[in-house]
Amino acid sequence: MSKRLRGRSFWLTLLMDAIATKIIDDLDLPETNILWNTGGHFLILAPNLDAYRDKIGKIRRGINKRLLTRYGGKLFLALEHIPCNERDLTNFYSITKDLAQKTDRSKRQKFIDCDLQFEEMGENKKIEEHCIVCGRPLIEKDEAIDRKCDACKTDEELGQELAKAEYLMKGFGLKSKFNFGDIGIDIGYRLVPKDEDHKKLADELNRLGDDKAFVYRLNNTDFLDENLIKAHPNTSFGFKFLGNTVPIDDEGKVLSFEYIAQMSKGAEKIGVLKADVDNLGKIFAGGLKEEERSISRIHTMSSIFEIFFAGFLNRICERYRLYSVDGMDEETFKKISRRHKIRRLDLNDEEGSSKTLYELGKKNKDGAWTYLEEKDERAIEEEFGLKILRRVYKLYITYSGGDDLLIVGPYDTIIELAQDIRNEFKRFTCDNPDINISAGIAVVDPHYPISRTVELANKNLEEAKGFDERKNRISLFNDVIRWDLGYDEKDFETLFSVAKRLEENVEDKTISKGFIYSLLRMWRTTFPDLDDLSVEKQIKARLERKRYMPHLKYQLARNIKDKGKRESLQKSKGFLICQKSKIFEHIEKDVKSCMPWIRIPASWVSLRER
Repeated sequence: MSKRLRGRSFWLTLLMDAIATKIIDDLDLPETNILWNTGGHFLILAPNLDAYRDKIGKIRRGINKRLLTRYGGKLFLALEHIPCNERDLTNFYSITKDLAQKTDRSKRQKFIDCDLQFEEMGENKKIEEHCIVCGRPLIEKDEAIDRKCDACKTDEELGQELAKAEYLMKGFGLKSKFNFGDIGIDIGYRLVPKDEDHKKLADELNRLGDDKAFVYRLNNTDFLDENLIKAHPNTSFGFKFLGNTVPIDDEGKVLSFEYIAQMSKGAEKIGVLKADVDNLGKIFAGGLKEEERSISRIHTMSSIFEIFFAGFLNRICERYRLYSVDGMDEETFKKISRRHKIRRLDLNDEEGSSKTLYELGKKNKDGAWTYLEEKDERAIEEEFGLKILRRVYKLYITYSGGDDLLIVGPYDTIIELAQDIRNEFKRFTCDNPDINISAGIAVVDPHYPISRTVELANKNLEEAKGFDERKNRISLFNDVIRWDLGYDEKDFETLFSVAKRLEENVEDKTISKGFIYSLLRMWRTTFPDLDDLSVEKQIKARLERKRYMPHLKYQLARNIKDKGKRESLQKSKGFLICQKSKIFEHIEKDVKSCMPWIRIPASWVSLRER
């Protein structure tokens, strides 16, 4: 399922690229006339002539007729155009806004110009089976044997090959299993895997002969090879950024969600993160003066977002990794644990075989654990006589580009990743207060249907964006909170820090797991009607309701494990008497102040300590 999900996302990316390429080819325009092609949207600049408009309409009707026949109305191309003159182009955002409205109207009138209302649809054939992935009826015996439709098998193959790809080839008439001839677009794509001397790419180009082709190096701007350019003068070379971080095994196969869930600490669950930029339209409209909203500036802003979401996001996700290590015995493990963060994970695959991987980290200047850089990995190898065989990434970028992303991974890693992405995004935008990002996280069992999980993550994202007009929030564990510290609200970073300290106290048996569960019960008793209140009343209720305080003190005395600390709390007549108690300091500072938002820290600890 993990391969199919990534493959389907990339297949849609290729489909949009193929359509845009066909349009500029039919209109005899250069590739530079494609202003952008990201996030399932492309924009092309073309002459405003009757012949061009007629060709665009013909392309739209032809593709949609085939999409309707091939996919039964589940896939539709909304392709529209709008006229403009030189003066209009000085406020290019206004043009794109009008075009977007016209496209949205087209989406509400799907297939209206396909003239298929009175034609026979389909054929009388026996349904042999149903696809176990998408549920589509299977009428071909070959499909019925595999119990998967051709589309789902293509998605799996594409997802698997994408994980190992270094180059993407594109060509008219290119013979490939990844082509769009069935919808009238004679364009094929091939993914060329990594190799040291580009021999595989050269072999693929030699098969093409003198045919025109495009070759893009993925996530690497060093794409020029003098020998290849001389040998293939009809081939255009370039590069593309693509969110392509994926966990793979020793044989290069994409790991399943069940395997990824085992990388979590405590509960074996996966998390799905969905995020996008807030108020992007307003950024384009209000971020520039009216006379400065030109094509070049709008295009530049769009390209900059693409660099972050399709390019730099890979570097962020690669920080979260495990290691396959040679030479790790018990004594070495203990030595490393005295100076570094280390965790041993024994993971089982679908076939029942076991693999031992290690999580390694270091302390940063603030004393918090963070990921290893390459120099740190080399230092550990030299100091402890180890050999790091390979890295195993924990995160699976299902989609990223334009201004949004969708990432799957171990639930706890996904939560840490959300904060990391937000911090890097603010750094990327120079802490511009008007450019923010909102996110939604869903935490589920790995066997839960991934399509439903994505819907849950999207629902949480919509709740984060709809909480108030400022947006700039994250939604998880049935709560919506700010990224930044607010005057009257706790922020995500504060609550996450509290969660980690509570987790440490449970691990060293200072407090019990029962205390964590009691915090959730206290919250439900104090704030049973919170979801029914307006935003203003919610915040007011969180700050003013204190009915949990007597129960909180009782639970402190009852659940703190250390006998001396427990007796100190039981004998105290008030909170101030116990301030010298280390455990009470953080209970008073953390739990008491964060109690209105305690669902997030308590849920984190309860999952991590299972």
